[in-house]
Amino acid sequence: MDALARDIGGDSLGSLGHLRRYWWLALLGTLLGVGLGIAYTGSVAKTYSSTALLEVLPPPGQTSVTGARINSSVNMDNELQFATSLAVAQSAQKLMRVDTDPADLESQATAVVPPNTSFLQIAFSALSPDQARSGAHAFAEAYINERTDSARASIELQSEGISKQIAALQTQLTAATAIAATAINNSPAKLRALANINIDSNQITSLQQRLSPLTTTDFTAAQITNDADLPTEPSKPIPALYIGGALFLGLVFGLALMLLAARLDRKVRDASDIEQRVARPVLGEIRNRTKSREVHGVLASRSGGDQFDRLRLRLEAVSADRARSVLVVAVGSAGAASFGAANIAAAEARSGQETVLVCANPESTAARMFGLTDAPGLSALLLDTADVSDVTQRVTGRPRLSIITAGTDLSDAYDLVPVDRVAALVDSLVLQGKCVVVEAPALGRGVQALDLARRIGVTVVVVEVGRCQVPEVTAAFDELTQMGAYVPGAVLIPGLATEADVEPAEAARPRSSVTAAS
Repeated sequence: MDALARDIGGDSLGSLGHLRRYWWLALLGTLLGVGLGIAYTGSVAKTYSSTALLEVLPPPGQTSVTGARINSSVNMDNELQFATSLAVAQSAQKLMRVDTDPADLESQATAVVPPNTSFLQIAFSALSPDQARSGAHAFAEAYINERTDSARASIELQSEGISKQIAALQTQLTAATAIAATAINNSPAKLRALANINIDSNQITSLQQRLSPLTTTDFTAAQITNDADLPTEPSKPIPALYIGGALFLGLVFGLALMLLAARLDRKVRDASDIEQRVARPVLGEIRNRTKSREVHGVLASRSGGDQFDRLRLRLEAVSADRARSVLVVAVGSAGAASFGAANIAAAEARSGQETVLVCANPESTAARMFGLTDAPGLSALLLDTADVSDVTQRVTGRPRLSIITAGTDLSDAYDLVPVDRVAALVDSLVLQGKCVVVEAPALGRGVQALDLARRIGVTVVVVEVGRCQVPEVTAAFDELTQMGAYVPGAVLIPGLATEADVEPAEAARPRSSVTAAS
């Protein structure tokens, strides 16, 4: 399972704590969004909008229509589309006396029908207040004119048709009247003429009744209820909307960056990474109390040595029967194992126990940390060129602490002598009543560390914060556990200073003089 996925799935509060490290990304995204919102608001040209309110009247002679809105005899959906049509825009162009393309004017106009009414709101947007008011009024007038002309044309067409029918009937009536005047009484021709006269007269009367209302019809299709006013404030841009929307989008972008950073960041930052992403306990987290960004050497009590004293107590509490021998395995820089082992050994010695630090790491820097010489050391002991007493060095100012340094060419010695010899040395020292701290070789440099881990009482994994990756810490724990080692947890240490970071005068003088106070 991926480390972050395990964290999210197992403990949502821990996941939030992991994400909280990247709060600055959310802030950065929010500030970026606000900046873009302000920039966009400043780039948008000021637009003014004015609105004219019209009451739409029903067409002449119409009382209801299918699909009309409630309490309306007009299909307002059709009127809404017609109000901003190209025909109305062309008529409005003439009223405004401008050369603007009618299609552009059409895009500047909008129409809205308030719910369940026969009213129509026509709005017009322009770059100046006068143009906005003029455009809204012109569109309202153009709509009224277009609809009125359409109604007039319809009525005139009806009137013309009826008038033609009346004229034709009048001609027929005149002819029938002439026949009735000359025909013999009670003759078939006279009776037929009288019947035609009656029919034509009735039809003419009916048509005249239909024509009469048409001649007096009001063709007005709508009337302006509230004319367009001169706007005092621009309708666009809307700073609150633009900046607020950009702020929200920026926040979402920042949160996405937080998730991405948490997903991609595999470095160990604090104890929660070990406990939640590696799923292993943390025995101690050594914090830097010095003024420098990085630490080095054996820490005095005032600069963090007391934190190793607490670590010693936790080791004894977790595994009292095994704590007589401690193997220190590091994940991080080459000096992490030396730093951890040296400070743990110093803490054991401060507790009153006779302590021996065995530097089984060919790259060990513990000798320099205590101001001792590298040779003779463990390599000479393994090759039988020296005894234990010859390679054991006392540390000045620390009467209960002895060190067996790595010596020269320890890697070559491992090629000739099995690592069991180191385990046997540790067992003999423990039988003498001494507490033994072993600085293990790097896990990636061979199997010596794994071989020692299954033979020594307690194995502590030292993790250098900010330089170790979660996957490599997980792999270290898995390897050690598979070999049967007893690994109660990890110890987190701050970033270590390299030799280049230490002042030359300080690097040259013996470390024992620096740490004697602890």
